Amino acid sequence: MSGALATASLCDPGEGIVFACNTGKKSVSVCASAKGVQYRFGLDRNSLDISLDAKGAGAGEYPLAGGGVWYYRFNNGNTSYVVYTAESSSMDDGCLVVDPGGIRTACLTCKAVGWTTPGS
Repeated sequence: MSGALATASLCDPGEGIVFACNTGKKSVSVCASAKGVQYRFGLDRNSLDISLDAKGAGAGEYPLAGGGVWYYRFNNGNTSYVVYTAESSSMDDGCLVVDPGGIRTACLTCKAVGWTTPGS
């Protein structure tokens, strides 16, 4: 992961950056520590709009020709927050999907995205 993307993440020093994405004015990150995995969204580390732990979260991956899709899903009541990155021979994409009550209301496209496998 590039140094610039690591600097833009919402993870605290010493936490692993699993996912980091700049959506324009705000950022989204998935951070890993000894306490587990956490989703964060906001302007910066000190101005978070939302922070969720991995309770009820899910993760997965799907293979694509020349790459794949990797995602984390975090739940807050009836609302799901899904961060994903998709990479193949014909695309490189990342997004934050907000899904309250099973209805997608937003897909905030990433201006810059980074993804690492937890523990790597």
